[in-house]
Amino acid sequence: MYRTGDVVRWSAEGVLEFVGRSDDQVKVRGFRIELGEVESALSGHPDIAQAAVLAVRGRGSAKRLVAYVVPVPGAAPTAAGLREFLAGALPEYMVPSAVVMLDGLPLMPNGKVDRKALPSPEPSGVGEAGYVAPRSVTEEALSGIWARVLGLERVGVEDNFFDLGGDSILSIQVVSQARAAGIALAVQDLFVRQTVAALAAALTSADADESAGRDRPPVEGPVVLTPVQRWFFRTHRKDPRLLSTAVRLGLRPGTDPAALAGAVTALVAHHDALRLRYERTGAGWRQRNLAEDRSVTLDRHDLSALSAPAARATMEDAVEALRTGFDLAEGPLIRFALFERGEQDDQLAVVAHHLVADEASWRVLLEDLALAYGQLVSGSVVDLGPRSASFQEWASRLRSHVEAGGFDAELEYWSGVGQGVPTELPGQGTPAPDASHEGLVTSVELSAESTRKLCHRATSVYRTGPDEVLLAVLARVLGRWARQDRIVVDVERAGREDVFRGVDVSRTVGWFSTVFPLELDSGASGAAEGGDAGADPADWDVVVKSAKERLRGVPGHGHGYGALRYLGDPDSAAGDLGSTVRPQVGYSCLDGTGTGTGTWTGTDVDVPPAENPLYHVTEPGPDGRQHGPLGPRAHALDVAARVVGGRLVVNLIGSAGVFSDEVMEGLASAFVGELEGFLAHCELP
Repeated sequence: MYRTGDVVRWSAEGVLEFVGRSDDQVKVRGFRIELGEVESALSGHPDIAQAAVLAVRGRGSAKRLVAYVVPVPGAAPTAAGLREFLAGALPEYMVPSAVVMLDGLPLMPNGKVDRKALPSPEPSGVGEAGYVAPRSVTEEALSGIWARVLGLERVGVEDNFFDLGGDSILSIQVVSQARAAGIALAVQDLFVRQTVAALAAALTSADADESAGRDRPPVEGPVVLTPVQRWFFRTHRKDPRLLSTAVRLGLRPGTDPAALAGAVTALVAHHDALRLRYERTGAGWRQRNLAEDRSVTLDRHDLSALSAPAARATMEDAVEALRTGFDLAEGPLIRFALFERGEQDDQLAVVAHHLVADEASWRVLLEDLALAYGQLVSGSVVDLGPRSASFQEWASRLRSHVEAGGFDAELEYWSGVGQGVPTELPGQGTPAPDASHEGLVTSVELSAESTRKLCHRATSVYRTGPDEVLLAVLARVLGRWARQDRIVVDVERAGREDVFRGVDVSRTVGWFSTVFPLELDSGASGAAEGGDAGADPADWDVVVKSAKERLRGVPGHGHGYGALRYLGDPDSAAGDLGSTVRPQVGYSCLDGTGTGTGTWTGTDVDVPPAENPLYHVTEPGPDGRQHGPLGPRAHALDVAARVVGGRLVVNLIGSAGVFSDEVMEGLASAFVGELEGFLAHCELP
């Protein structure tokens, strides 16, 4: 009422009751929480003298509550005991996932708690001191899965998933591996129960979920085109056959071709999206799912009589033929080629059209291919586990959500992004009619040491993720180049977040990507063109904070933008999205899983670890051709980042005829220079 910042509520007697401060309100996992209410509940514990609660982010992307408590003299409360106490008084989402014991709370001169001086909740200082070993079969299985996914030697049952570097995308891997081990999990379970102990205690038998998944019949019939698929058909009008991704694997000695062919058949039968077909009609493109597809086979090529160079050339030609030979109406849209090379290890090439498999799908496909092969060579019946929600169900739910007005509240937000911000880039020309649209590619990379600093040191200094740092660097480079205070880029994400309760797509193959515009502050006001990279280090605070706040402020992980634009009423305000703001720069960040999500921990895994009976990786993961040679590029400039061999590699792809080689090299040099400058800035005391 008086703008004091106090949050109050009316009682039935007409009395104002103090609840907390508005500046102490935080949003965690979609819930708005009053920190003061949690602190008050903690102070009610007989063993706690003082308490403070913060919402912080670990090395992952999720925000969580951390409690800092000062025990009364002689008391020895435990983190588990305090959480159990709070669970009896507060909703689950208000119970801190971590507890830090302190001798005293840091205070400011006025006697208030100095929240900025509270220590970072490092794994060693969170919860119980030391490592707590698994105490049951389920805890042991989950601890092993977490350790593999997070790249750690071991994980204790009281360790917090997000503190250890977990994030929303790594949680998908945890769910995938857990289901393969017979443990029924959903991604949201890891956000609700963030320790192995809490997760194991809440798990029920997987039998019901397993039975439901196994009883789910193969999908057949019409499938709604997702927003990214609609975007694809609008922008790739000349020849939509040519967008594909390929993976080449070295097979282990003694691979059985018959068992491999059987594994291919089982894979296509299990994953519905691999049986998709497309038809161009007068009303546009239509998508349908076949219940069965016998057209997918294992093509065998005997190269044993060829020299190594000749065999290599033959394989390259064969893979290129697979890439360019797709028929969207007749299929198949995934192809397998076995190259038998005599004394050398055989190789397997897998090529899929992007319409049926995005980057995140590859991990699932290769895991299941190896699993099916191992079962066949051992004489077992192929069992790839229960099916997760189908691509058909996801697409249908998304359209229904739009039609029901589920994203309408976001329309005002998306309509305001980028308004008044110029999108034309300096020196931007027009590509020649016959120019290749695969683009000019300029690559730069960080050293392994600098990559480690980006993934760990920089994130701890700014409490941010590597992806947000890279966006800040990109904004700074583009702002200096274009002499603009604000920059708008299209950001690509995996699009597999939990949007609809009960619709788990963690192991669903298909194209789920989301793309949305993001407005960033560049900190380039008055900067001279071509200014020294890394100058004005004080600006980093502004630029990084802007990137972090803007990215984390995107509603619903960005799903609403594409859904409104491509699935909404074209005659409504939603139909105008994209008509006034057309970013000329696209940005994507492939994490260690190759998912294109932007939340990664610096791991070097593009396809599943090769601890299987079928293959070892010979090529560095999905060799994605994001644009066919005849399709127009969506952006004049694309920036794609990924970690390869422990090093951050950034590819800048400019449309041929739009920018010169000198401009592309200058931008690449500026990007890596600014990034190195930022990392040096983070090392300052």
